Amino acid sequence: MDSHDKHIIRLATGLDDLMDRSLVNAKQCSVEKLDRPSEEREARLGVLSLLPPDIPDDPHILDVGPGGGWNALQLADRYRRHKVHGVTLSDVEARICGEHGVAITVADMHTMPGEWRDRYALLFASHVLEHSPAPFLALLEFRRVLADSGYLAVVMPEPTGYTRLHDVSDAKGDAPLRLDTIQQHLYMPGIAGFVFSLRKVGFEFVSYHEVPQICRDRLQYCHRVWIARKQAGGQTDIWRGPNRTGGVECP
Repeated sequence: MDSHDKHIIRLATGLDDLMDRSLVNAKQCSVEKLDRPSEEREARLGVLSLLPPDIPDDPHILDVGPGGGWNALQLADRYRRHKVHGVTLSDVEARICGEHGVAITVADMHTMPGEWRDRYALLFASHVLEHSPAPFLALLEFRRVLADSGYLAVVMPEPTGYTRLHDVSDAKGDAPLRLDTIQQHLYMPGIAGFVFSLRKVGFEFVSYHEVPQICRDRLQYCHRVWIARKQAGGQTDIWRGPNRTGGVECP
């Protein structure tokens, strides 16, 4: 790793530490909140239903940015032969997850422990990569810790969606906020552009999906879900691949 890469990683660590405070506040009670019937719960269950039913036998699953631990608990219930582990930069988030029985390591997703190489059958990164100032480095790290043929599932919001849209009729509510104007959203790629990045890093693109997020009968935005699989060997040469003309096959 050259000095330029080290500088980028230090930048990523510093910015993630600042941003993580607001993320923890937003997710702190997610287990309690999402254990109750709600439109958000249905959307998040819809995202999880898209994950591959059969994953490699390597016994570990990694949840990157686990929030309050609800996703990790759902993953443990879905993949009962595997052990689910979370990684977060926040001590507060780690404590909250620990209170719900989720095993957590405090580390930066851009520089996870070296001994995790080729360890995980599935890596689930929900609503974290859009906060990264160095997403390509994060993808390289995701690939490093995945076992051969292991699956990656990345969830990000659509840039043109809104939050708080349901508050328009509420005099005390906050004004609607378009997602690509949120200061902490540093990385909001297009669908094809992110597929390009996945292939460049060394993933096989599997599928793309959109799951609507409804709140009080209003469509807020869609959860965008990319699923990919780690290719054995080194990084791929995407220029020699089937989509060298620029087309991306998405269902």
